[in-house]
Amino acid sequence: MNYQLQNKYVQDLFTKAEKCAQSHQRSDLAESIDTIREQLRNQKLSVVVCGEFKRGKSSLINALVGVDKLCPVALSITTNLTTEVTYGEVEKITVVMYTRKGEERKEITRDQIADYVTEKGNPNNQKQVQSLIIEIPSPLLADGLVLIDTPGLGGVNGKHTIVTKESLKFADVILFVSDTSRPLLQPDLDFIQNNIGDRISHTLFVVTRLDEVGREKCEPIVINNRKKISEVSGRSLESIPIVPVSSRMKLSYLDSGDEEHLAESNFTELEKALWETIDLYRTEVVLGKALTDLTDLVAQVKLPILAEKTTYEQDSQEKAANYLSQIEELENKLNDLLGNDSSWQKGKDSGLGLTEIENGLM
Repeated sequence: MNYQLQNKYVQDLFTKAEKCAQSHQRSDLAESIDTIREQLRNQKLSVVVCGEFKRGKSSLINALVGVDKLCPVALSITTNLTTEVTYGEVEKITVVMYTRKGEERKEITRDQIADYVTEKGNPNNQKQVQSLIIEIPSPLLADGLVLIDTPGLGGVNGKHTIVTKESLKFADVILFVSDTSRPLLQPDLDFIQNNIGDRISHTLFVVTRLDEVGREKCEPIVINNRKKISEVSGRSLESIPIVPVSSRMKLSYLDSGDEEHLAESNFTELEKALWETIDLYRTEVVLGKALTDLTDLVAQVKLPILAEKTTYEQDSQEKAANYLSQIEELENKLNDLLGNDSSWQKGKDSGLGLTEIENGLM
C-alpha cells in the first residue's frame, strides 16, 4: 500500500476504536483516541536542508517552492540564522529576535530581509536575529511540509555548523546538499556519520549545479558520493538516493514555461524522490507511533469488558462478548500492522488489498 492508503486504513481504525470506547461509556478514552487522530491529521513535517556553506541550499529551496529570491542567496548570512519556509494563504515574513525583554517578532517585507540576515545589513548580528519565518501559498507545503534552511557547514564562522547541528535534532527528513564542483570530502562524510547516523533512511542527497557540468560529467560525482556514503553509513549502494539538479534551470522554467528547462533541471525526479523519502518517514514513524498509541488505548477499553463478561448475568455477558469481539477484531488489525511482518512500513504490498481493507471495516 502507498502512504495515502495506509493513512486511510489507520484513520478508519481510529474511527472504529472511538466508537467502541463510546459504546462502552468510556468517553475519556474516546476523547484520547480523537486527540491522537487529530494530531495525525494535522501532522507537520520538518525537512531540514543542510550541507557545506554555499553549495546551493537556498537556491534549491527557492526552486522547490517556486519563488525566486525568496531565501537569501550568495549572501554572508549572520551567525545564528535559520529560515523556516511554511505554508500560508498569503505571503508573510516574520523575523524572530531575542532582546533583553525576551523574544520579539517583527513582520517585514521581502525587500527588508537583507537588513536582518546579512553582514552588511546586520553586522555581527547586532539585532540578535535567531530565525526567519516565511509563509507562502506554495502547493508543495500545503500538506504540512516545512522546509528549514540552515546556515551551512564549514566556512569561517564555526557557529554556522553549531546551528546546523541543532536544527538536525528537530528534523523529520533531511536534505543533504552538495554540488558538482567536487565529490564529498572527509568533513562531509564525518558530519553524515556523526550527525545523521541511523536517520540515513530518511535522508535524501542532492547534488546541485547540474547545468554547470552536464549530466555526463555529473554521473561520476554521483557514483563517487554514493560509494562514500555507503561506506560510512553501512547501507547498500542502491538504498542511497542521490539526485542531481539545476535550481537555475527550474527557476528559468518557472519564468519562461519552457518544458525543456524543466527537464534539464531534473526537479521532477527530485520531487518524486523527496515525497518517497517523506512517505517512508510518515509510514515508519508517524503512523507507527499512532498505531502504538491506539493499541494501548484499545487495551484500556478491553480490560473492563473482560471483567464485565465474567461478572454479569447471562444477557450482560452476551453484550460484553459482543463488545469484546469488536475490540479483538480491531486488535487483530493493529497487530497485523505492528507485528513482525511489517513490510507495509517500507511501502511494499503487505497482502492487504484495498478491497480486503474496505471489507474488513464494514
